[in-house]
Amino acid sequence: MAQQQYNTIGIDIGGTNLRFALVDHLGSLIAQTKVPTPKDNEALLTLLASHARNLVLKSPISVGGIGVGWPGPVDRKLGKIIKAPNITGLEHFPLTSFLSKELGLPCFLENDAKCAALGEKAYGAAKEYKHFVLLTFGTGIGGAIYIDDNLYYGKTGGAGEIGHMTIVEDGKPCPCGNKGCFERYASSIALERLAEEKTGNKLSSQQIVEDYESGEASAANLIERFTDHVATGIASIVNVFDPEAVLLSGGLFSSPHNTLIQLIEEKIRNRCFTSFQKTLKILPSTLQGSAGIVGAATLARTESLRKS
Repeated sequence: MAQQQYNTIGIDIGGTNLRFALVDHLGSLIAQTKVPTPKDNEALLTLLASHARNLVLKSPISVGGIGVGWPGPVDRKLGKIIKAPNITGLEHFPLTSFLSKELGLPCFLENDAKCAALGEKAYGAAKEYKHFVLLTFGTGIGGAIYIDDNLYYGKTGGAGEIGHMTIVEDGKPCPCGNKGCFERYASSIALERLAEEKTGNKLSSQQIVEDYESGEASAANLIERFTDHVATGIASIVNVFDPEAVLLSGGLFSSPHNTLIQLIEEKIRNRCFTSFQKTLKILPSTLQGSAGIVGAATLARTESLRKS
């Protein structure tokens, strides 16, 4: 297929929301939708098939394939889920076979953060970098690593589970089975839990950031502690991989003023090797909320072309 002759569908599965998009060969969103992630797995699978089918029907030209980003380790060659700390009960489920059968289209599976990195590399902030790390902040923290212009997979394909590195010894229990994981202290949900613990109020992470940017003292105290944890984790990553850039993706970093990123960057520079500080860039994702779905659609296009 010539690139211009078909669209692809990207699906980004999160612990909180499911996102779907019809994407053209330029990475533009033609149609998209977002729904809450159901707790029931049968309902989840039904929603995946029905919303993808709706996008196929909306496409003005043929759809060449479907890409899915899953929030945890996957067997991308077999199209099977391995695990997801925030979605249980679908371990070893053959997701690509299920969707291909339901929709009659080729389907490809990848970790959600790796999908986001594919999107940023193709169309976003990572275009010019050969060595970068992308972190997605949401219900958990996902990670993807580019080395020498290629995604790094590791021995079993699961490299990049940065959210589950330990940053607090014997810390808070994590759904993955470990304690003190990075995402238990530095994800968007972790910030909301911290706010409720310290103030008794249930606030969204975006509201906390807005309060911080407006100068509210209680929010400043929360952000100070939260960014300490974020910077501790990222500085460790920088010291291990020496990237050109670290991209931060998620609603926390969508503010046009980027005051949160400025604070995190300052703290990272105080924690990583001096030699890394000179060229290191800490950047917001330019695709933001669409990085995962654009990347998943990019995966579908790349794999479809490779197999054609």
